[in-house]
Amino acid sequence: MRCFYMSYAIMRMEKRNAGNIVGMFKHNERKNENYSNEDINRELSSQNYQLIECDSYKEKINQEIKERYKVNKSIRKDAVLCVETVFTSDKEFFDKLTPEQERLYFEKSVEFLKEQFGEKNIIFATVHKDETTPHLHAGFIPMTDDGRLSYKNFVNSKYDLIKLQDKYFEKMVEFFPELERGQNSKETKARHLANQEYKIQQKEKAMELQLEQINKNAMELEEKKKKLEAKKERLKTEDEKLYDIEKIMECVKENKGFFNGKVTVTMEKHLYQSLLRYARDGEKYFDKYLEMKKSEEIYKKAVADINREKDWKIKELSRENEKLSKKKKELETKLIKLDKLEKLQEWLPQELKDLFEKYLQEQEKSRTRGKKIIKTWQEKLEDEKEQRQSKGIER
Repeated sequence: MRCFYMSYAIMRMEKRNAGNIVGMFKHNERKNENYSNEDINRELSSQNYQLIECDSYKEKINQEIKERYKVNKSIRKDAVLCVETVFTSDKEFFDKLTPEQERLYFEKSVEFLKEQFGEKNIIFATVHKDETTPHLHAGFIPMTDDGRLSYKNFVNSKYDLIKLQDKYFEKMVEFFPELERGQNSKETKARHLANQEYKIQQKEKAMELQLEQINKNAMELEEKKKKLEAKKERLKTEDEKLYDIEKIMECVKENKGFFNGKVTVTMEKHLYQSLLRYARDGEKYFDKYLEMKKSEEIYKKAVADINREKDWKIKELSRENEKLSKKKKELETKLIKLDKLEKLQEWLPQELKDLFEKYLQEQEKSRTRGKKIIKTWQEKLEDEKEQRQSKGIER
C-alpha cells in the first residue's frame, strides 16, 4: 500500500518483498534500457549520486538476514524485506537551493531515516536528478533488535506514518525554515494526490480484494474437488465389489445350485478371483469371530472361578467367625468367674490365698493366650478382607 504525506516536505514509503527487490535496484540505478516514466532524462542520469552505496540490494539484504535474523522459522515468500522511502519537495523549492543545500536536504533525510529505523538497517540511498524534481530513494530492512523481520514493528498503521511525517517535517524545518507544515493525508483525505493517481490506487485496492476473494474461492473449490474425487474412488470400489457379487450370484443361479451339494459353476476368471478373495476375507473374519468366542469363554470361566472362590471364602470366614464368637463367649464367662473369685479372695486364709493367687496367674496366662488368639484371628480376618478387596470380591 502506498502512503503519502504531501506538503512542502514530502515523504512516502512503499513495502517491497522478494519479488520487487531486483526491479527496484535496476530502476534506482538506471540499469533498465527503457522506462515508462517520461520524466526521466537519460542525458542527466550521470548527475545522480549515492549517499549510501550498494552494489546489489538483493545480496545486501540476504547478507543482513543471514547474519541478524534470529527467528527459528523460514521467512514467508511475501514478507516485507525492504521498505523504500522517497524524500522530496516541490520543484520551486529545489530551484532556490544551491547544490550544497540540495545535498544537505537529502543528507538530513537519510539522517532522519537512520534515527527512526536504525543505521544498520539502512541499505541504500540514491539521489535522482534526472527527473523533473530532485528526490531521494532510500531503503531499509525492517529488522528489529531481537532479530525479527517486522514492518509493523516500525509502522503499524497510517497513524504511525503520519507521526513519522510530522517528525520528518520538524527535523527538516530546523535546516530549511522556509518549509511550511501542510495538511496531512488524513486531514485532506488524499486531496494532495492527483485525481487520476488516486482513482488508480482505489481501483488497484479493489482489484486486490477481488483477487484475494477469487484465490480463497479457488482454494475452497480445490478442497471440495479433492473430497469428491476421494468419495468417487470409494464408490467406484464399492460398485466393483457389488458388480462382482451380482455376477457370481448370476453364475450360481444359472447352474441351479447354491453350495448345498456338489455344483459346477462356470464364471469368468476375474469373478472367480473375486470369489476367492471374498472367501478368504470371510475365513479371516470367521477366525476372528472364533478367537473372540474363545476369549469370551475364557473370561466367563475366569468369572465363574472367582465367584466360586468368593463363595468358598465367605463360607470359610463365616465358620471362623462362629468359632471366634464362641471363644469370645467362653472367655467372657471365665472373666466373670475370675471377678467373682477375686472378690472371694479377701475371705480366704493365706494358704488358700496363695493357691488362689497361683490359680489367678494361670488364668491370666490363659486369658493372655486367649487375647493373642483373638488378635491373631482379627489380623487374619483383616488380611482376608484386604485380599478380597484387591480381587474385587466384597463380602
